[in-house]
Amino acid sequence: MKKYLFVLGRDPLLSIAEIFVFLKSRNIEFNLVKKENDAVLIESDLNPKIIEKLGGTVKIVEISFEGNSLEEIEKQINKKELIEWMNQKFSYAISFFGKELEEKIKAEEFFKKRFKEEKKKALYKKHKGKKFGSSPTQVHSWNLIQEESDFVFFNSGTIFFGKTVSCFNPKELKERDLGRPAQSKLNAVSLRLARILINLTGVKENQTLLDPFCGIASVSQEAIFKGINTIGIELKEEIAGMARKNLEWFEKKYKTGKTWKIIQGDSAFIKETLQGKNFDAVASEPYLGPLLKRKPKEKEAKKIISELEELYSAFFRKLGMIVKNQRIVIILPEIECSNGKKIGLNEKVFSKFFKIVNPVPGIKIFAYYYMEKESIITRKIYLLEKV
Repeated sequence: MKKYLFVLGRDPLLSIAEIFVFLKSRNIEFNLVKKENDAVLIESDLNPKIIEKLGGTVKIVEISFEGNSLEEIEKQINKKELIEWMNQKFSYAISFFGKELEEKIKAEEFFKKRFKEEKKKALYKKHKGKKFGSSPTQVHSWNLIQEESDFVFFNSGTIFFGKTVSCFNPKELKERDLGRPAQSKLNAVSLRLARILINLTGVKENQTLLDPFCGIASVSQEAIFKGINTIGIELKEEIAGMARKNLEWFEKKYKTGKTWKIIQGDSAFIKETLQGKNFDAVASEPYLGPLLKRKPKEKEAKKIISELEELYSAFFRKLGMIVKNQRIVIILPEIECSNGKKIGLNEKVFSKFFKIVNPVPGIKIFAYYYMEKESIITRKIYLLEKV
């Protein structure tokens, strides 16, 4: 098996959970070799193109060499003639992950010297505002994967070196997002988060995903893109119409061949609304409360949470009547108050019917936190199964 470094997104624990569930659900054997705050090293025979299906992984790097020092890595690079066979003219970047490596400048000088010795026109690219590293946008715009020249060091006591072999493409995700004919920020989940929610359920291609609070169908869209059939439920007739319009556009453009259905109905009565329709997993972001332009006072936040608890309790009670062994991945809100306190939902809204699942052995997590920039509401992502 080869060693692959998964460079994690801004929510590392969430990204790790997504990777573990995705690989296990597809029976892909893997071993966790090393874990740091920004990356995990995995040993597996996986196809690195799986990054196209992940939402929380930035890059996948195939490890070429490992050693106890930078000098050992440099000797292996020279011995394997890693540089000599590269194209005569190309761009390259150097990234560092894991524990701080004090010899970053030496690594930079090593590559500059070797390219000069080989008389190659190698243009060293640096991340804007940073001395080292390449962003996903830069990896694609500079053709670093095609040139095999996005060099990565990972320090976890042992130093690992490799090249990026697949990378998240923000341009493609942006096109799928902004291209939708019906837009509503209040009724949409980011497509990146939608993809993570789907993967955390473990649902596979050709199975059916249920989104009981579908909004304009962000989760359904990404599920269809991944080869998964979907059922969406939306309370408001106008928003349900927007969801259908988006999925009609999406299918016409991408021709996935997957089946989808948007039901206008109330998920507080989900058993009656579904009328016996089958599904294999649930992923959803329900109504998180009114749009807050400022941090509310504690009394106001408690009132909002109390009203949401009443809504969610009814939903979970009805969902518990129709779920058997399907996994539920759902977002619950936590509101930051003007006094600094954070008010979240009581887990009793679901604990009578569902238990929390921890997909990552050795890491005790009760909920994954997902915080968008300048947001007053923190999203707490729960993985649930029937009690």
